[in-house]
Amino acid sequence: MLCGASRETINPELGHLLAGYGPDYPNEGVHDDISVTCLFFDDGDQKALLLCYDLIMFTKDYIELLRSRIGEATGIDADNIFSTVTHVHSGPVVCMRGKPGDDEVSQMAATYREMLLEKSITVAKAAVENAEECELYYNYAYVPENMNRRYFLPNRQHLFIPLNKQLAGGSTEPADEELGILAFRKKGTRNKYKAIISNYTAHPLCVGNASNLVTADYQGVIRKTVEETFTGALVCSTLGAAGELHPRKPESGFAEAERMGQRLGTVVVERMYDSVLIEDEHLRLARPEFEMRLKDSTDTVTTCVSLLGIGPLLFAGVPGELSSILGSHVKTSCGFLKSYILQLSTDCLSYLSARNQFYWGGYEPGSSRVAPGEAEKIAYTIITEAEKLLEQKPMKLNEMANWDGRH
Repeated sequence: MLCGASRETINPELGHLLAGYGPDYPNEGVHDDISVTCLFFDDGDQKALLLCYDLIMFTKDYIELLRSRIGEATGIDADNIFSTVTHVHSGPVVCMRGKPGDDEVSQMAATYREMLLEKSITVAKAAVENAEECELYYNYAYVPENMNRRYFLPNRQHLFIPLNKQLAGGSTEPADEELGILAFRKKGTRNKYKAIISNYTAHPLCVGNASNLVTADYQGVIRKTVEETFTGALVCSTLGAAGELHPRKPESGFAEAERMGQRLGTVVVERMYDSVLIEDEHLRLARPEFEMRLKDSTDTVTTCVSLLGIGPLLFAGVPGELSSILGSHVKTSCGFLKSYILQLSTDCLSYLSARNQFYWGGYEPGSSRVAPGEAEKIAYTIITEAEKLLEQKPMKLNEMANWDGRH
């Protein structure tokens, strides 16, 4: 497997509105850089790119524009170019869907999008050019740094934990605590890494609107922590199905972002030492489209998921903020050895809640654009299309050590 890696800073201009808490938060400076990280993969048969942005979301049209322009610049098929966001709420407004038509804000966002296109092309070309032969390693851990923000009484009374912080840690709703790790170790070395992909399921909201400074939140600290240890490596920190999952201390400031990011980054470093070599280095790629029915309407919207299979691991991009319940269903039912969700990768259809969550209500199903039962199509499509990929190119796994029966 050839792997390349590159990064560009994508900080906005002073005064550019921050996205995530409404239209009235102009940034007052940069606390820590936000960036786009790009990884290039070449298994000898197919080539692919993965770009991860410290931004809140992209519209489908802009994602398609990014893929088209990057494809033209690199010669890589646009269908093999994958993007995702960390969904940080302390980055600039990029796309104006659902926002007031303020001319100054719209122009600032348009200017930023043009800069972002140029940076994306630059970072993609650099990743292709610096590719090196690598071996694949994977590992995972369970780190209790997140919580489900939905809290209910038996009469279905709903309390939103970020606005009722005295309930933090008290939700009985499920949370996915898995930290997934895929590493690209430079061939012939013991501890030199080209790139590492991490995946954790919690909104980057340690800081939130506690500050008007641009920040990558805990995701940026994960990268810094790991990269300071493994010199020369670039970390692509991705977000799992965090539709209703928060840090355990949301909107608690920069010190909490530092603490949480260092904790997760330290676990990544620790788990490099007992990571498992992957024999299967094949890329398995797909981008299936399907229709979803909109809420309170007979209208439908055409959307898609993106499937980036790297050896026995699958990174499945979804068109919004998928609930952790459906994300966990994908992880336990998909035919790959390990499967991870990439939030807001193909569209921004808001919250994608499971059917039962609509009965209980709350912020996420109340904000959903799609009808009850439609988000299940996302999980179904990922699982069925992943099976097709594995039928076309069966997965090769390391031989499993048998238990000798001893206690």
